[in-house]
Amino acid sequence: MTEPVFPHWVVRFKRSHANLLENLPTFIGVVLIAHLVGAHDDYTVYAAWAFVVLRVAFAVIYTLGITFLSLRTLAYFCSLGAIAVIAWRAVVHLPV
Repeated sequence: MTEPVFPHWVVRFKRSHANLLENLPTFIGVVLIAHLVGAHDDYTVYAAWAFVVLRVAFAVIYTLGITFLSLRTLAYFCSLGAIAVIAWRAVVHLPV
C-alpha cells in the first residue's frame, strides 16, 4: 500500500506545526516563571505578543514557501528573542 501524495504546502504546514510544538513548551515555561516571580511589565507583554505574531508569520511564510530574504529564519530567531526577553525580565525581577 502506498502513502498518499500530499501537496508541498501541506507537508510544509505539517513541518511548521511540528516546529511550533517543539518551541511552545519553552515559551509556556518562561511565561509561567515570569508570572511566578512577578515580572508583569510592558516588556513581557509585548514580548509575549511578539512571539505569537512571529510564530503565525513563521507558519504562513513556511507554508507558502516564501524564501525571500530569509524571512522565515528571521521570524524564527526573533520569536526566540522574544522568549529571551521574557526570561531576562523574569531574572531581573527575581528576589535577591
